[in-house]
Amino acid sequence: MKTSRTLRAVRAHRAIVLVVAIIGLLGGIGRAALAAPRYSSTASVLISVADPDEGAQQNYQSTVATTISESMNTYSSLATSGVVLNEVDSRLGLGQSVTQLAGRIHASVPLSTSIVEVTATGDDADSAARLANTTVAVLGDEIVGSGMKQGSGSPALKTVIIQDGADAVVETGPNPLTGGLVGLLVGLVVGVIIALVVESAQRRGTDDSQTRRGAHQQEVVELS
Repeated sequence: MKTSRTLRAVRAHRAIVLVVAIIGLLGGIGRAALAAPRYSSTASVLISVADPDEGAQQNYQSTVATTISESMNTYSSLATSGVVLNEVDSRLGLGQSVTQLAGRIHASVPLSTSIVEVTATGDDADSAARLANTTVAVLGDEIVGSGMKQGSGSPALKTVIIQDGADAVVETGPNPLTGGLVGLLVGLVVGVIIALVVESAQRRGTDDSQTRRGAHQQEVVELS
């Protein structure tokens, strides 16, 4: 019932729906085109075990893969922790809180690897790259330090930055096409709502007119 009513309203007032949809489309494109661009940069750090002494080589081999594999999710989470981000802020002099920086950084571990990828966003390519690079550098220092704190029973860790953020910068938006599609959808929804409101108002007007006409006719009959 509601569906048929909506379709009837759209058919009756399709011009309204079309105009509002076009306004939404143009508005979405315009907003995206005028908005400041954003950039993202990805830097990567490889985590491995430092070369052990020759006499300890055999003992290390059985624990190396397991130790790193089990710790990768922890290392990824460490990238957005206060320990790392406070140091990142200090090195870059950003004056931002941990929460603000965490909102600009995403860390992940590619499947079956001992690599942490850190993607950072910024208003320009340079700031995004510097944030990504500094984060993986601080993360690497923390990982190596945590390995040392575990004592002689655990293998010593080392980290190597294998991707510089400056080599992996992309413009992430806003995208005029995406903005236009979103604007079009919003415009269609608003257009349909307006069509329903107009249709409802017209129907009430028609009903009131018929009611008054019926009342008038009844009065005429009674008088006659």
